[in-house]
This record gives sequence, structure tokens and C-alpha cells, in this order.
Amino acid sequence: MKKRLLVLGLVTSLVLSMVACGDDDSNSVADTTIVATTVSSENGTTAGEEKNDVADELSDEYLLSLPETDVNEIWHEDIESGIRIKGVRVDNNEEAIIVLPNQINDKEVIELDRELFIRSRYKAVVINKNIKEIPYQCFQSSHIKKIVLPEGLEVISIDAFYLSHTEYIELPSTLKTIAKDAFGSSSIKEITIPKNVEVVSSGAFSLCSDLETVIFEGCPKMEEPVFLMSDNIKKVICYDGNIEFSKDEFINSQALNPDASDEDKQTTVTLVAPAGSKVEQYAKDNGLNFEALD
Repeated sequence: MKKRLLVLGLVTSLVLSMVACGDDDSNSVADTTIVATTVSSENGTTAGEEKNDVADELSDEYLLSLPETDVNEIWHEDIESGIRIKGVRVDNNEEAIIVLPNQINDKEVIELDRELFIRSRYKAVVINKNIKEIPYQCFQSSHIKKIVLPEGLEVISIDAFYLSHTEYIELPSTLKTIAKDAFGSSSIKEITIPKNVEVVSSGAFSLCSDLETVIFEGCPKMEEPVFLMSDNIKKVICYDGNIEFSKDEFINSQALNPDASDEDKQTTVTLVAPAGSKVEQYAKDNGLNFEALD
């Protein structure tokens, strides 16, 4: 009891000393998340917008409502037909939000440079509406909490999100191609492949140890194998039962270990698709669990 009273007294003294030393410029606000973002506005740069709810703070609606990042913080170059963004000068920290501009000097921003956000630690990044492709290694090894991809995007290139720590990414309905190793070894937890996707290339979601749920809205061509050694996938939901998976599509990494037990080599995947479909037959042929769509 004496120890608890002593600790309580020390904590109380510390809190009182912090309050006494505070001033109007302090960023220490109890139970409040500070979004340190550099954006353009009528009065210049704005920083330190307060949001109480982290979920609302990182919602698409909120992020898309923010002003664009000041063009003075954007390193860019003129290319044929528009602007390519080469880099971002905003400090690479976990409180900053980047909203890429749609235009610079009255020209459309149409391209992102390779490795633009590699190893970045921003709180959120909003990609501008004119971008058609997420380029090679654009977000590789990044620790960005939320990435907003625009409608109009068509291609996610090789290694674009390789080793990325972003857990949830909503793919736009306009997407057509997910290239080789695009999300390989990433921390993605669930993904919905939009109906208009035509090709998902080999290794696109391989070695994703956190991936648990995959939803296919359409019937893309699957270049083999796409999900190799993503051991913790629980459900793959296929609204179109004609998807053709490769024989080794859901192979468990332990299956390659000669010393592993038969139990360890078993996959946990359940395929969900229309009854009587190709996907159901694939599940039967490969010893996978199957559930018929209602």
C-alpha cells in the first residue's frame, strides 16, 4: 500500500509539473490524435489539425476532404503531357498526411516516380486522381497507415507494395492489372480484387503471412502461383466460380520442409464459390475445404 501511494504521488507530481510548464504551443493534448500534415490553403501552410477519432481521421471521406499538399513541398518535373512527381519534401514522420496535387502550374499530374514512397512512414497518403499506374517499388517497405488509391487507376506495377506494412488497401474499380510480386511479403490482411481486374500476376500476394481473406468480384486470369506460401489465408471468396487457380496456388510453406508433419503441411484455406463451379472442383481435386455461396 505504501508503494502504491508513493507511485501515485510521483505520477501526480509529474502531471502537475507538465501542466505548469505547458504553453499555448504545446502539442500534448490528452486523448487527442494530432495529424501533422502540410497542406496548401488560403492562409498558407496548415499543420496540427486535431481529430479525436482515429478511425474517422483515416477514413477516405476525411482524407479526401483535406486540401492538397503545398506544391512547394513537392519535387516535380515537366514531362510530355503533364507533370511527374519526383519526391516529397514533407518530413518523413508518422503524423504527416500527404495529399498529392492534381495540378501543378496548370498542368495535370499524371505520373509518380519509381520508389516515390519507399520506406516512408507517413500517417496517410492520398494519390491524385490522374494517376493510371502505381510504379515499380513505389511503396516498398513503407510504414504508411492508410493509402487512398484513385478511381481511374489501372495498373499496380511490380513490387509496388512489396514488404509494405500497410494492412488494408482498397483497390479501385478501374484497376485492370496487378503485376508480379505487387504485394509480396506485405502486411496486407485482407484484399478485394475488383471485377474489372483482368490479370493477377505470379507472386502478387505471395509470402503474405498476415493475409486471411481474399475476395474476387470477377474472374481474372491467374498467373501461377499468386498466393504461394501465404500460409494463413482462411477464406477465398469467388463470386465468379470460373477462376482457374494453379495446382500449387495455396501450398503451405511447410509443405517444402521434408521434416514437417503431415498436419503442419495442411493448408487452412476454405474456397467459397457457386456450387458446381470450377472452383468447387478445384477444391475437391486439391483437398481444400469448400463452401457454396448462398
